[in-house]
Amino acid sequence: MSLNRSQKDQFEVCLRNLPDRFDEESLFTLCSPYGQIVHLKVPRGDNGETKRHAYVTFATEDEAKQAIFRLDGTSVEGKEITVKLAKKTQESKER
Repeated sequence: MSLNRSQKDQFEVCLRNLPDRFDEESLFTLCSPYGQIVHLKVPRGDNGETKRHAYVTFATEDEAKQAIFRLDGTSVEGKEITVKLAKKTQESKER
């Protein structure tokens, strides 16, 4: 089954307050227990450092909801992270 862009957006979560050195491999390791990852991204600034947030698109809405339920408010390397459904507005422009 091929998902169109609006369907993919429904299954995309945004993780905030990630550790400074958090990379794609760390993101995959953190999120993969909750479902099939279709796409992930760790935005970086001009200096190459992470912006301390990331996006993960899951294959299904249930997987995205499970990741939110299990990860929101948890501690990653001493930082309490926030995990929510991604919004298409300002966050999309930051990518």
